[in-house]
Amino acid sequence: MEWEEAPPVAKSNVSIIPYTTTASSKDFVNATPTKSDLQAGFDAKIAVTPSLNLDLTVNPDFAQVEVDRQVTNLSRFELFFPERRQFFLENSDLFGSFGFSNINPFFSRRIGLGRNVNNGQNVRVPILAGARLSGRLNKDWRVGLLNVQTGKSDEFGLPATNFTVAALQRRIGLRNNLGFIFANKEELNNKASLGRFNRVLGMDFNLASPNAVWTGKTFYHRLFRPENTSGQYAMGASVFYNRPWINVDVNAENVGENYQAEMGFVPRRGYWRNSATLDRIFFPKGRASQTINNFRIGPDYDVLYSTIDQRVTDWDAGIFFRIAFQNSAEINGALARWDYTYLFSPFDPTNSGGLELPAGKEYTYFSNRLGFRTNQRKNFFVNSNFRWGAYFNGKIRQAQMGFNYRLQPYGIFSLEATYTRIQLPQPFNSADLWLIGPRAELAFTKSIFFNLFLQYNNQVNNFNVNARFQWRFKPASDFFLVYTDNYFATADDTQMVGGRPIQAFQPKNRALVAKLTYWFNL
Repeated sequence: MEWEEAPPVAKSNVSIIPYTTTASSKDFVNATPTKSDLQAGFDAKIAVTPSLNLDLTVNPDFAQVEVDRQVTNLSRFELFFPERRQFFLENSDLFGSFGFSNINPFFSRRIGLGRNVNNGQNVRVPILAGARLSGRLNKDWRVGLLNVQTGKSDEFGLPATNFTVAALQRRIGLRNNLGFIFANKEELNNKASLGRFNRVLGMDFNLASPNAVWTGKTFYHRLFRPENTSGQYAMGASVFYNRPWINVDVNAENVGENYQAEMGFVPRRGYWRNSATLDRIFFPKGRASQTINNFRIGPDYDVLYSTIDQRVTDWDAGIFFRIAFQNSAEINGALARWDYTYLFSPFDPTNSGGLELPAGKEYTYFSNRLGFRTNQRKNFFVNSNFRWGAYFNGKIRQAQMGFNYRLQPYGIFSLEATYTRIQLPQPFNSADLWLIGPRAELAFTKSIFFNLFLQYNNQVNNFNVNARFQWRFKPASDFFLVYTDNYFATADDTQMVGGRPIQAFQPKNRALVAKLTYWFNL
């Protein structure tokens, strides 16, 4: 090769991304004056090697992150909402893939969120600084180290807390790997002389045969905290057998009674669980194969045994099917579905504040499920799910619909709506629950974007607006303008705000945030 001039001298691969935000907010519920705020901080990216990166953040702000998509909550346990903050999303598979989805020792959304000691509600906690080293050491070793420091909050009674996660993964053979994780949450200014800590040490082995017929994993995690009690462990195993004509998925897990992993997502403790699914797959021939790609049917069961109550507390079983069409459309559902629940504590099945079903009662109920999805390659496509049948000591009817339209090349418009009708005998509460969420994601040019997301949820009596304008005036450099607004969705004569009963669409809080980021390469 002949060069007209010498290639430029290689520079250090270091980037600095400073930001500044200005915000104005108003709390109508507590009738506080309008609050203005000005903040600044920065992120830094340093390439230690071509495959190992160091990320730093000081006083990060996530004002541009979109609000969560709400769901109708019919569960007795904590719900999972995915991480949306960019700093925690990069290489998140290395830190967050340990255990199962419901036994995860590290859930990044615990960072920057605390529980108000005054009312028990979750509140935002400021993140002072953080660092993450992640990537590959070579073709066999991956490493990750994350450390984040949050500030103290006298208002909510929360101490300054340090979060540390270390993950190490070693490839074994062609597709297997062995992973180790250490997660530590430590309160730095706790009144205890040594501070209060919550630590998890775990090991996972992930199996994948060379031909991908067998996959699975097994893990054991141990909790360490000042209260050195028994039952501070979690373990599990799964195996998946995959062939063109049959799929078999078997899982087993056990969580100790005192496994309180405060940095993780573990909504239940003190149980054994076993579940399995079998799908027999058929591929049609002849003329039917021009329309249908495959049809599958098989049983599914899930049993949970409480080691605290020494009995089966939950099980479900059914016969499920799915028809996959050649154009990507799909029909699925349950030919039959049985559920069993033993209530070890009082529970309102509507989660709407009504009279609770008493503890110590058991319920077996039968229901049906049906769903369909149209061709997603079309500009207009629909997905839906339906449920009907018995529910605890009453009945349930539920319809979930999603309508989507692509306006090429500008973006997509969607409307998701869920209607749930729960009918329980007197004196228990019946409810008509609505969750409606229209959404627009638009790209007017290659550098100007606009998102609008509305949500109406009468179960939590909230209607929210989230609008975000983004101008990418330079590669990786952006100006954001974000508007959020929350209202009471329905009137409520039983609750008072400002000395008056709550009215429909009465404002709760409102905020307008402007954020500017700029990417410097050093």
